[in-house]
Amino acid sequence: MRKFSKDDDFSFLRGCTFTQITINKWSIVLTFAEEIGIVSEHRMQYEQKVGANVFTYDIDEGVGVIHFQDLLETKVEDVSWDEWAIRMTFQNGNVLSVFTSERPLEAGQIYRRKYYNVF
Repeated sequence: MRKFSKDDDFSFLRGCTFTQITINKWSIVLTFAEEIGIVSEHRMQYEQKVGANVFTYDIDEGVGVIHFQDLLETKVEDVSWDEWAIRMTFQNGNVLSVFTSERPLEAGQIYRRKYYNVF
């Protein structure tokens, strides 16, 4: 739906513990213990530090594989973003990226208490 801008700030994800994954037909919901959620309706990529494996999942196409179990109960150590993706680096060194797009439909949402970002 839109690119991320310089005004977007996702630093609040640092230190958050990834606790749950919900896989739906058209979205994947990532839930954190701190009452934060990321809904991806487009594409995700997971890079494993050990073995250097890269997995991509395209929700629109319904193809791909991501091994989320390595991330459960793990804290986000660092977060970075550019106009196309948010990248979360976890304590185990693995990186999960959530991508946006400029398609007419939403690519996802991020929500926490009084904050809501549609991308």
